[in-house]
Amino acid sequence: MSVNACNGFLKQQKEWINSQQSNPMTIVILNLMPNKKETERQFLNLLDSLDAEIAVQFIYPKTHHSKHTQAKDLAASYATFDEIKHQQIDGLIITGAPIEKLAFSEIDYIDELITIRNWAKTHVKQTINECWAAQQGLNQDFEIEKINLKQKLFGIYQASYLAEENELTKYCETITMPQSRHTKSLVDEQNLPKDLTVIASSPEAGPFILYSKKISPTLH
Repeated sequence: MSVNACNGFLKQQKEWINSQQSNPMTIVILNLMPNKKETERQFLNLLDSLDAEIAVQFIYPKTHHSKHTQAKDLAASYATFDEIKHQQIDGLIITGAPIEKLAFSEIDYIDELITIRNWAKTHVKQTINECWAAQQGLNQDFEIEKINLKQKLFGIYQASYLAEENELTKYCETITMPQSRHTKSLVDEQNLPKDLTVIASSPEAGPFILYSKKISPTLH
């Protein structure tokens, strides 16, 4: 159908043309990646392939001191959490970030991120935590730590296990997922915390899609 960008660099620079919408699904994307435009395009193109009308709003953590984007440019193109926190929205996507080797406590916007994720539990129907955001979500809600790998995990891995009863995977015959990371979350599949379910995993990559009513899908 169509995806409209309510804000963002692509809209500001007229690289994404919006169309008429009647009653769109609302999705907020917390873009933590340094390459803002490329990340916007990737998510907008992906969502545009769905059979739905979707309105996307991009936000950024105002407590982060960006080295790649001028603060004035971010403020002109993106919204802050304070500007959208009164809304009830259909979906929240939290992107990854190239900071996986840092401890969570070293991230300058970690308190703001914790606040946003807590807010989402009462204001968002479904949240997807991607990559590093998945590790942070598992740590915040289940106190699951992450560790550095001896060797970088890199490649495209096919799930050897899929949870057929979960809505995200029950119609999938198989799932393949790219992995490029130096860390992993210490998820014990034999002794999972209550309310956390592994719905896709492989022997090489380990659990890479997890689900919880607390934090919604988590893509490792």
